[in-house]
Amino acid sequence: MKRFGSRRMAGYVTLLLALVIGSVVAVATAGAAPSKKNYTVKVAVTKPAAGNPVDPQTFTVTLKNDGSSNTTLGSANITPPAGFTVDTASTVQSGWSATVVSNVVQLRSTTSGDALASGHSMAVSVHVASPTLPTICSSATWLSQVKQSNDFNGTNNSFTLLTAGSDLTPLGSFVFAPVQSLVGPNNAQVAVPQILTVPPGSATPVSVKALDTCGNPDADYAGATFNKEAGFGLVNATFSNPSWSTSDGSRVGLGSVTPKDVEVGDQFTVDDPTTGISATSVSTGNRAFFDVVETICTAGQTCIWPDKNNPIKATSTVPTDNPGQALGLGYQPFSTTSVQCGTGTFTPVGDIVRIDPYNYDPLSTLIVVITYDKSLVGSGPASTLNVCKTTDNGTTILTLNACSNTPVAPCVDITKVNGGNFQATLYLKPADPGAVGLK
Repeated sequence: MKRFGSRRMAGYVTLLLALVIGSVVAVATAGAAPSKKNYTVKVAVTKPAAGNPVDPQTFTVTLKNDGSSNTTLGSANITPPAGFTVDTASTVQSGWSATVVSNVVQLRSTTSGDALASGHSMAVSVHVASPTLPTICSSATWLSQVKQSNDFNGTNNSFTLLTAGSDLTPLGSFVFAPVQSLVGPNNAQVAVPQILTVPPGSATPVSVKALDTCGNPDADYAGATFNKEAGFGLVNATFSNPSWSTSDGSRVGLGSVTPKDVEVGDQFTVDDPTTGISATSVSTGNRAFFDVVETICTAGQTCIWPDKNNPIKATSTVPTDNPGQALGLGYQPFSTTSVQCGTGTFTPVGDIVRIDPYNYDPLSTLIVVITYDKSLVGSGPASTLNVCKTTDNGTTILTLNACSNTPVAPCVDITKVNGGNFQATLYLKPADPGAVGLK
């Protein structure tokens, strides 16, 4: 009886062991446990102190033990792209050293107690002696290896690089796509290089390309803001910052600028807040400045521009002697209630008329006829209408003298027409408005 009982107990125990083992096997084959050793690394051109230029040979490497890790990070090797020669590396991280060995930046914590805890990061300054220009290297991608050990030893304690949150291809520069001319008389498509033809208050698309430090498309770049440039117009404009995507092998940011005023001599910038890398806008034809006008008239056209705010209209014919000639025009409200014009102070009527000639022969004569409805100027004689000009946005206002029987630019001829309306015929040299236009 005892022997029979022992055999039954042994079989029962064996059955339990089989069930436990089977259970363990089932759990183990359901999937590998996620890594608990994760890190990110970012390499960026170092942002200079305010007022200093960007140094394309100085980089900041930011190494982070990701918050998903369950162990400390003790050492790392950072390798620059092929062709880059590192001459110095340093860090202010307590308990860490940065040395350059065979062109590899070796980061080591002094003790395990100095290692980076989960969620913590450190910065390393790296200077390269070469390349000095972004056109003499083929790849801008840096490499990294990270271990738990503080001496970079061991084969089973490596960390895994997380793509999200990492950037191993540093931004090197921006390239603006030229601001385009899109709208001409009666919404006709024209191509006048420097003029941004935007009715104030509407957005115009602006694109910019991001290049890495080798001049190649920075495939993972995102960020940047469009900003006004002091002294170059667009004071009242608003910007939509670029949204980035990869298109035809380029990294392109698309945003917009919305001017509020008719003005000339405009520029703005695209800026990376992390590095201070910046670029200044250009117009079509790579002209440095662009102008905001409401309408463009091109060679051979006679154009009439009505003012949407007041009963004013301007008329001009663009000569055909140069197919590239164009005349931009727009209206802009006065910002003051009185104007010093000639020998007296007057209350301005209507809007400022902005005249912007492009590619005219500077020795030719530009004629623009401006008609003011009598409701604006009253019923007095023509001599009561004073016409003044400014080429510096109102800082200096000059009187346009009356023309002689044979008009010699610059001058103005004022008459009454059409039942009491006032007509001012401006005779100007295209160079008279100058690069900053004419009000």
